Amino acid sequence: MLFLRKINKDHLLNEFREKYVSVSGLNVPQDFLETRSVYVAYNLKNRMCGGFVLGNKNPYRTIEVFAGEQNKKKLYDYIKGTSYCEINCLWLSVNYRKGILCYWFWIMFALKVSMQRESMLIYGTIAKSLADIYGYPRKSKLLQTEQLLFNNKFRTSWIFIGARADFFVGVFETFVYKFRNNGTKPVKYKRVNIKMSVSGN
Repeated sequence: MLFLRKINKDHLLNEFREKYVSVSGLNVPQDFLETRSVYVAYNLKNRMCGGFVLGNKNPYRTIEVFAGEQNKKKLYDYIKGTSYCEINCLWLSVNYRKGILCYWFWIMFALKVSMQRESMLIYGTIAKSLADIYGYPRKSKLLQTEQLLFNNKFRTSWIFIGARADFFVGVFETFVYKFRNNGTKPVKYKRVNIKMSVSGN
């Protein structure tokens, strides 16, 4: 079984940061975690097995990390005037990525996200498998994608948006997709029509 807890003590935030960086290869500053809501999934042995970060402060890490400099202003202009909760630093130990505990983690995650006050969500990734999970739900929209340099290698980044009220249902839609197709059927992202610059080419 996994249990979700909100953490704020420095040594726990540091442990979360180290595990996230190890899993994702992306850096996240300690002071960023200190000013956001950090949630951790613990197992029965009280060990961190996964987690995520929620926040609503501008500038958004999602845009700062997953968008090129030439596109950031357009993205901020697009979301201006609407309340957004951003999902950051989502990770899950490889030991829990299959089976019932994986689904349980996603249910806990979806419930917590659904309880936020903001009307919209914004979330990004450079992992194709996670992009497919983010992009599969019917009402999840691809805000932008581009090639960016991460750790001296060009990687594709994706930024998605969606209504917070639709997120929980979207997670169950993804469950059905994974169950029926074992995650192998290509996902077609629903794009937001914004003209962006292309980088990394």
